[in-house]
Amino acid sequence: MSFLKLNEIIKKINQLQEFQPISHEAESAFWKKFRLEYNYHSNRIEGNTLSYGETVNLLERGIASEKSFRDNLEIKAHDLALEEIKERAENIKAENFSENPLSHKFIREINKTILKEPFYKECLGFNREKTKREIIPGDYKKLANSVMTQDGEIFAYAAPEEVHALISDLLDEMNPFLIQNSKFNSQNNLEEALKKISDFHHRFTLIHPFDDGNGRTCRLLTNFILMYLNLPPIIISSNDKDRYLNALSYADKNKLSHNHLDKLLDLFSDALIDSLNLKLKAAKGLDLDEDDDLDKEISILKRNLKIQTLNSSNLNTEVNPNIDSLKEINESLALLFTEFIKTMRKFEDLFTEISFDTRTEPLSDLDIFNLMDNLYKEGLGSMPEISCTLKKYKNSLKEDLNIASYLSVNFYQLEYEISSNYLERSMYKSYNTVLLNLEIKNICKEISRKVLAEIAGFKN
Repeated sequence: MSFLKLNEIIKKINQLQEFQPISHEAESAFWKKFRLEYNYHSNRIEGNTLSYGETVNLLERGIASEKSFRDNLEIKAHDLALEEIKERAENIKAENFSENPLSHKFIREINKTILKEPFYKECLGFNREKTKREIIPGDYKKLANSVMTQDGEIFAYAAPEEVHALISDLLDEMNPFLIQNSKFNSQNNLEEALKKISDFHHRFTLIHPFDDGNGRTCRLLTNFILMYLNLPPIIISSNDKDRYLNALSYADKNKLSHNHLDKLLDLFSDALIDSLNLKLKAAKGLDLDEDDDLDKEISILKRNLKIQTLNSSNLNTEVNPNIDSLKEINESLALLFTEFIKTMRKFEDLFTEISFDTRTEPLSDLDIFNLMDNLYKEGLGSMPEISCTLKKYKNSLKEDLNIASYLSVNFYQLEYEISSNYLERSMYKSYNTVLLNLEIKNICKEISRKVLAEIAGFKN
């Protein structure tokens, strides 16, 4: 786990402490927003087809979508399970509560709540033929289960006869830690806690104890642990599904290495920072509704359409953007670079000179769409980068302060990357997604804040 992210989380936890006790209104606002986002994204990862708007209508207004009875049922059952873990996390520390925080019974109850009632699910039999299996909610699996990886290989989870013992091992490791840290001190134990949570999450997915609902059950249990430790619950965005699955796959393949959890830990850290930001926003009494909900809906629809197209072509190991997706990506990147130029020009009056350059030649503000149009025509061989140089800080008396920043895009086999020397972490997007307006604003906002910090830290 990076030192910078650890410090960022601790800093935000300390900022949140300044608002303690958080008002009932602020807590309610946070939970309302979190509940809607979490139910939507956690179920979306598993293939639920309800849109964000349909999820809001179902949970807030009781209006069911006409898409799928099963999808409506899943969202409502998952919402009930979320309330159950919240209630347990709040009540379990009471002096008269003698049970361990985690137990076989609790885990099975969560799965039972999610799945609600028995049903039949299509699966592959011993000879890879299609068959149906009866799913009994809350029962540990009685038959082996497996998954096909992105490499086309079959990955087998723990055998049914191993499940009870393996879950017991997990509980024997996690329960003492939770009990010892019932009065959690983020300054001392945060890194250890996040590593424990990442390890629990990974090992639970390797066991895959149920016939269905393992991912949702595991993410709910992860949030129960976070809430027990007085940390806000987290959301693994459906937009980060590939990153999430890759992190779990990386942990599987490198489980003998001491750093096998790094990618999962990194993902959880980012998600925790997002949740802390949301809670801070609520504590300050700010509006939690996002401006990009419509953009989010449109982006999701486009992404799903392209995913269906890719799946129908049986593409397992390679995703090449088609002409339409490349055009959409370029249009969103053009908006990003335009916003970058606009943001950096805000500092223009503080410096004697400002200039913008591409990898090959100087750039004027009006050239940006020509640059991206050329990229669209050339395909993925061209990697756009724009740099900005601010020279000779006017408030400097003794020595010059020059600031150079850049924003670049790199195209890979499965995804494209947006990076900058003033971004704490790169952003990765699959070729099925474009940059949203909110993401563009947040990227440029982070860059401008880092530039401000460099100016503020300059001493004559």
